[in-house]
Amino acid sequence: MNKSTTAKKPIQIFRDRYGGSTEELREHQKNTRRIQRSILDLLSGSPMTIPQMAEHIDETTETIFFFTIALKRVGEIIETDTSGDYWVYGLFKEEH
Repeated sequence: MNKSTTAKKPIQIFRDRYGGSTEELREHQKNTRRIQRSILDLLSGSPMTIPQMAEHIDETTETIFFFTIALKRVGEIIETDTSGDYWVYGLFKEEH
């Protein structure tokens, strides 16, 4: 097979149809990774509530809530205690 008759891979077909990722999408993904990493880094020091994390990361409590719940669903963090009306979150540490 020469280059002109080589079958396209599904990802190439997708990019041809939809134009690949935009700068806006890449920026969104970068921000998502930054917030997730910030939450995990904070919780590696000590457990915190969502308002405490939001204050340290300089994001809204709604944004931190969204990412905290997502990280909890994939098993990265757990609810460790309560502090007033808030759950305290910490890193999930698997015991061996």
